[in-house]
Order: sequence, then structure tokens, then C-alpha cells
Amino acid sequence: MFGIEIPESIAMKAHNGGGFAIWQDNVATLGVFLACRSQWRILAGFGCVVYLGLDYPGVEVVMRQLNFADNKTMFNDIQHMEWAALAVFNAWQKPIASG
Repeated sequence: MFGIEIPESIAMKAHNGGGFAIWQDNVATLGVFLACRSQWRILAGFGCVVYLGLDYPGVEVVMRQLNFADNKTMFNDIQHMEWAALAVFNAWQKPIASG
């Protein structure tokens, strides 16, 4: 849908009763969020890694390439997903192995 591919592992897990499903209204937003997977800003040092958030200029490029450049609602939804992801990513901080 919209040229966005949802990874089969997610689609199959939802299809097979794996605990969650994606509402059709959210498929495009999830696809854009997943397409932004390489756009995370992180801070590494002092024995840990901290996720700071998405690189918004990078998110803008992804949205433009997927023809969602003017979709402010989608950007807002992506920010909500980002905030939820940050809470999970930063809750599981692990020290960087020292050499």
C-alpha cells in the first residue's frame, strides 16, 4: 500500500494471532516509521547509549520520497510513535563493553 512494505514477520505475527494487529488507517504511518529506521540520533559515551530521537530532516526526506511530504497528521503520528519507542529504547540501556 502506498509503495510501503510492512515486514512479513510483523504481518504474519498479526495474522496468526501474535498479539497485535495494525489498523488499516495506520498502515501507511507505520510503513513510513519503519522506513525511518536508520534515522535515529543516538548519544554514545560514558558506558551507555542513549537514543535522542529521530533525525527530522531525515524523516522529511523519507516522507517526501514516499509521497507523504505534506502530511502533517502523519508526521504528528510518527512523533507519537517516536516518543513511545524512546521510552522503550532508553529503558533498556546497557553499558558499552569496555576494551
